[in-house]
Amino acid sequence: MEVQRKYPDILLIPRERDKGYKGVMIEFKYLKKGEENKLEEKQKEAREQIKEYGEFEEIKELKNIYKYTVVAVNDKIYVEEIK
Repeated sequence: MEVQRKYPDILLIPRERDKGYKGVMIEFKYLKKGEENKLEEKQKEAREQIKEYGEFEEIKELKNIYKYTVVAVNDKIYVEEIK
C-alpha cells in the first residue's frame, strides 16, 4: 500500500475490519556482518519510519494494528514491537 508516496515494507490490512481483526505493519532493516555495533541505530531508524507511517491518515484509520521492526544482523534477527 502506498501512503503519501512511501511504502511500509509489509502492511497487512484485514478485509473485515469491523469484526475486530487486527492489521500488521512491519519495517525491515539489514546489517552486514561486522556491523553489529549499528544495531541500535538501525532499530531507531526502523521505529521512526513505523511512527511516520502511523501518522498517515490512511493508517490512522486502522484502529487495531500491530507494529514491528525487524533487524537482521548476519545470522541473528531482532524483533521489536512498537506500541
